[in-house]
Amino acid sequence: MFEESGAVKFSILPVFDYWAGNNKSWANGMVFMAEITGLSDIPNSEMKEVRTFCNLPDSLTYPEITTVLFDNAKKIF
Repeated sequence: MFEESGAVKFSILPVFDYWAGNNKSWANGMVFMAEITGLSDIPNSEMKEVRTFCNLPDSLTYPEITTVLFDNAKKIF
């Protein structure tokens, strides 16, 4: 959490496993939900900056799957 977001105080829970793809390519992973109550400057890494949003931003790396995962996580919480 710290490396990617600068989070120094948080609680995190696993929400669900996912698998997505077709017969040519696929990906799987785990979705977590975190409540962050303390941020610090991010360390030197591949992350350029951290921003907070009330909704998903328009520019996503994987918009097709990210929106589905986000919507499913919101139904649980």
